[in-house]
Amino acid sequence: MSDSRPLENLWTAKKRLSKAEEAVAFEQYKMYVQLADHISDRRDKANNFFLSLNTGVITAVGFLWDKHTVIQPKELIVFPLGALLAFCYFWHRLVKSYRQLTTQKFILIGAVEERLPVRFWSTEWKLLGEGKDTKKYSPLSELEEKVPIVFGAIYIGIAVITWFWS
Repeated sequence: MSDSRPLENLWTAKKRLSKAEEAVAFEQYKMYVQLADHISDRRDKANNFFLSLNTGVITAVGFLWDKHTVIQPKELIVFPLGALLAFCYFWHRLVKSYRQLTTQKFILIGAVEERLPVRFWSTEWKLLGEGKDTKKYSPLSELEEKVPIVFGAIYIGIAVITWFWS
C-alpha cells in the first residue's frame, strides 16, 4: 500500500475503544469481510455468464462451420464480430473492476486487523508472499483478465479464416 492517508479516516476514535465500541467495530468488520466475499461471488457469477455466452458462441460457430454455413456477403462478419469483441471488452473491464474493488477491500480488512488480537487475513497474505511470489500464490484475477482476451483473439481468428476461406 503506497499511500496510507485514506486509512487515517478509517477509525472515528483515535483513542482506545471501549468494550462496547470494540464489539460494534468487530461486528462491522465481520459484515465488511462478508461483503468482500459477496463481491467475489458476484465476480464468479459474472465470469460464469460471460464464459457460458462465449462457449455457446464458439459451439454455434463450430456447428455452422460443420454445416458449411458461411455468412454471405462475408462483410457481414463485421457485425457479429464487433458484438463479440464488445462482450469480451466489457468482460475484461468487469473482471479488472472487481479486482480493483477487492484489492481495496482487502487493504481495509488488513488495516482493521491491525487492531484485532488475531490477524488471520494479514498473516495468510504474508504466507502467500503478498501475491508477489508465484510459487506460493498466483492471483486468479490475473488469469481471469486474460480469458476475455483469449476469446477475443479466437473471434478475430475465426473472422480472418472466414474472410479468406470463403
